[in-house]
Amino acid sequence: QAGAVGLEIYNLKGQRVTTLVNRFLEAGAYTAVWDARDAEGRLLPSGSYLYKLKIGSFEQVKLMEYVK
Repeated sequence: QAGAVGLEIYNLKGQRVTTLVNRFLEAGAYTAVWDARDAEGRLLPSGSYLYKLKIGSFEQVKLMEYVK
């Protein structure tokens, strides 16, 4: 079903690095690509990052590894 969707990237200190998606989307399958840059466009180092996906009242946080 359609709803508000948010996809944010965080460092392990809990600081938001960037927001990839923050909008209302219709039901369907979507893809988001992160280019390993922060909100100011700076390339980030390899390491562990968290991503938080919010869809309506659903929220999930997962760990990911970025390797150059």
